[in-house]
Amino acid sequence: MHMNRSRKADNRARRRYRVYLALASTMLAVSGHASNAQAVCNTTPMIYSTLSGKHGESPAARGVTGGGELLEMWTNRDTGSWSLLITRPDGITCLVQAGQAFEAIAAPPNL
Repeated sequence: MHMNRSRKADNRARRRYRVYLALASTMLAVSGHASNAQAVCNTTPMIYSTLSGKHGESPAARGVTGGGELLEMWTNRDTGSWSLLITRPDGITCLVQAGQAFEAIAAPPNL
């Protein structure tokens, strides 16, 4: 039983690593193109409702930027769609990038 718990913990750590790596890769891509992109902003409930209802996406990862914004990546693993959101300190959420072909990256074997 102890071995089973350890294996489950390892699997959870690997899944988190894949999500974080995908989020970091997306953040790097967005930072290079953010000045050219037109963000779509609205209330947080409206953005969340659209992503979950219309696109079947759900939160995959999140973090807080140095400027205090909440950065979130939403994905639909069935269709491969993904969306990158920024929620500003004033509570407005902006869809800054979206795309297709989302793929979770496997953790390195030594993790």
